[in-house]
Amino acid sequence: MNMIKPGDWIRNTYRVLHSFPFVQGALYYAEIPPQSDAASDEEESVPTRFLHGLDLRYIQEGAQLPDLMNRERKAFVPLQGLFVEKGILYQVYGKMEGTLMAHHLYEAVPLSLGETLDLLRSISGHLVRMEEQGQFAVIHPQNMLITADSVLFLYGGASGLLPKWSGNAPTASDPQTQLKQERALDAYSLGALTYIMLTGSSPQIGRSGKLEPIQTFRSDVPEGLEYFVMNSLLAKPNDRPTINQLRRWLDKIPVEADRQKKKDDLVYYLTPDVDSFQYDLFTRGLKEPQISEPPSSLDPTEWEGWEAGVIDAPGRYISSLSRTTNGAADILNPVWHKDSPVDSKRLQSSEAVSQTELTTTDEPAEETDKSPSDTSQKPSPRPVIFKQSEEKDAPSRRRWPLWATIAAVALLVVGGGGWAIAFLFGEKDLTAASPEERAEKAAQLYEESAHFYQGGDKDKALELAMQTVELNPQEKGYLLNLANLYGERKQYDDGVRLLKNGVKQIPEAEVYGALAVHAYYAEDWKEAERAIDRALSLEPNNPEFLYHQGKIQGKQGNTTAAIRSLQFAIDQDRNNALYHHDRAVFLLEDGDLERAKNYAWRAAKLDSDDPRYWITAGNIYLEDRERVLKDKKLSAKERRFESLTLARHAINFYSNALELDESDARTHYHLSMAYYYNEDLDAAAASAKQAVELKPDRALHHYQLGVVSVEQGDLKQAEESLHQAREIDPDNKRYQQALKDLN
Repeated sequence: MNMIKPGDWIRNTYRVLHSFPFVQGALYYAEIPPQSDAASDEEESVPTRFLHGLDLRYIQEGAQLPDLMNRERKAFVPLQGLFVEKGILYQVYGKMEGTLMAHHLYEAVPLSLGETLDLLRSISGHLVRMEEQGQFAVIHPQNMLITADSVLFLYGGASGLLPKWSGNAPTASDPQTQLKQERALDAYSLGALTYIMLTGSSPQIGRSGKLEPIQTFRSDVPEGLEYFVMNSLLAKPNDRPTINQLRRWLDKIPVEADRQKKKDDLVYYLTPDVDSFQYDLFTRGLKEPQISEPPSSLDPTEWEGWEAGVIDAPGRYISSLSRTTNGAADILNPVWHKDSPVDSKRLQSSEAVSQTELTTTDEPAEETDKSPSDTSQKPSPRPVIFKQSEEKDAPSRRRWPLWATIAAVALLVVGGGGWAIAFLFGEKDLTAASPEERAEKAAQLYEESAHFYQGGDKDKALELAMQTVELNPQEKGYLLNLANLYGERKQYDDGVRLLKNGVKQIPEAEVYGALAVHAYYAEDWKEAERAIDRALSLEPNNPEFLYHQGKIQGKQGNTTAAIRSLQFAIDQDRNNALYHHDRAVFLLEDGDLERAKNYAWRAAKLDSDDPRYWITAGNIYLEDRERVLKDKKLSAKERRFESLTLARHAINFYSNALELDESDARTHYHLSMAYYYNEDLDAAAASAKQAVELKPDRALHHYQLGVVSVEQGDLKQAEESLHQAREIDPDNKRYQQALKDLN
């Protein structure tokens, strides 16, 4: 069925605000506007509803739709009414207060053991009662609402009325056999859901070729629960336990009152793999994405206009069913579904912080760095995540032999590199020498090369390193050290040629990894992809290679794959701040601001002495402020409150960065922006002046000070600063317009 778009109407009564793909059919969040636009009712008085839509062609012929109103009240969200319009059966839900299970998992997994057991008790208890009463519900996080004291299902009811399974549903002709098959599928679904709750990962076959036990993620899970989950995920349905068995086991376990994760629990630091369960359990159905049509279905023409229960009339609504509370449009929004992801061009994420280890550029591009925009209105800039020189070893880097570490600091952050020579620099008198003599001479030249490098004669060091490789091309250390020297000189094309030749003689993972990095710098994405794939085929769990793979995928425009690869890298090296940091930047590029903030914060906590990580966190929080300002679901008061909150977080992050490096003009500039958004103009002006003092040749810093000065009413300072910005960058239209507006 085609989903109704926001802004369109249902039954000339409900104006759709949001449309969500649902586990079956579609879910709509709609309002009931007054009949006249001139009505004096305040905005807050306009009621809202959630409606579920399902094509009648998927409902078995002979189904008695009025029976849908008779649902187990303790297990389901109440139904207000039903109606059919244009061949679609709509269910109008009553008051809904709570959080969608999918949203909660997205935000909170892995859950504490206590919370997991509480949720399982509620879910399994409902399912057991439903089975006794001949009812059903689809076990899926989209279909569950967590309330203050229970878990309620949205979709379901009397067995046989509505389609339960997507795609290949149980088809046994014997009712008992079919019931047994459905129970096995329910067990699998609940097992998969529990696995996500406890591990923060979808139950997928890992790199080891089998499903990872829960005990590999955490040690506090009781043996009985581990047994149920792992066995419910078995391939053979007959080998799975039943939900009844789980329920009986849960009844024997003492209730744990504490549902909160504690910092002294290992699960508190367990990193979720949101990508896996986002795809496997959120964006698709349990089996197939489409519902199978029954052999014979209801005739839409016969049911058109039918209704049951209490249905809202256009411009009128039932006062006893009050407006959805607790911001339900946000709470129930399936956050994995994005209507408008962030444009990758809005930030320099792919060329900036995500690749700080790939560049020594000191400043961002002027035209992309934004500050308060003009003198007539409050600005809404998109703070640039800037490029930064590499000043220390990144935690993922390997230690190359001896002095070569010094030779390739910036390059080794992503694992080293290399280039190609034709092996033309060997000494003529050694052409007929024995392998032992050549190896001895190579070692001598290597030491001499190191000596010249440390003395500052890098050209001579390179010449001798090339002779070293010619004499002993099978020595991996010589090859990689020479590669590092060429990487330092940014001769990446030559590096690709060298290492393509090198892997023929030394087909080892480390050499393929170096080739991948040089191909990356040479912008030869195909060669980079081939090399890193080969490296991973030799060392599939090498976190550095997984990290490189993510960077290459990101450069190819496959942000989703990049995010996944970086998660694999994190799984192998959970304490690597760089991996968390770059995953945050890719998540930002993908428009997933909540998780971007989460990973940026983790990076800063893992390596709190690196100012880059604090700066990235601050930039992401300012970008999230942009999202809040555009969120029409929030009232003006809510937008202002959230905007100020995000700005204050950014202030804290930038301040932490300045404690580590108070000489960074860009951080002072960004801090000025954050203070400006926090409506602290004096602090904003002080930070802008500091940025100007440290980098007086940056037009943007003068412009920032000018805009803040306008807001302070200091027009003399504003004119001086804006003139200075235009003088440095006379072609910048923004600066020209600001001066015109000021005058």
